[in-house]
Amino acid sequence: MSIETNLIANTNSATATTVYTSSGESAVTTIFFCNTDSSAIDVTCWIVPNGDTLGDEHMIMKELTINATDTFAFGSERILMGASDTIQAIADTVDKVSVVISYTSI
Repeated sequence: MSIETNLIANTNSATATTVYTSSGESAVTTIFFCNTDSSAIDVTCWIVPNGDTLGDEHMIMKELTINATDTFAFGSERILMGASDTIQAIADTVDKVSVVISYTSI
């Protein structure tokens, strides 16, 4: 098992923050989105296959409101990713949502 951590640094889908890039085939086991701010923040997230452009067809979460100092977790399903597939995200406040991803190579 490995861990990847990032802050969501962008508010615009044209420049979404890549929070994880699969270096080979991998299984993402858990994704945590932690709002470190004192205000609620909306987060949008996509899983984008290698070679595709970010778009609505890749969205897994749209404008999910995470309350101040709260955490949202994905963990009930495993996400199988191919080489160079990415997880990208935006938030309506920059550098206040940390993303922690647990994954394993397969």
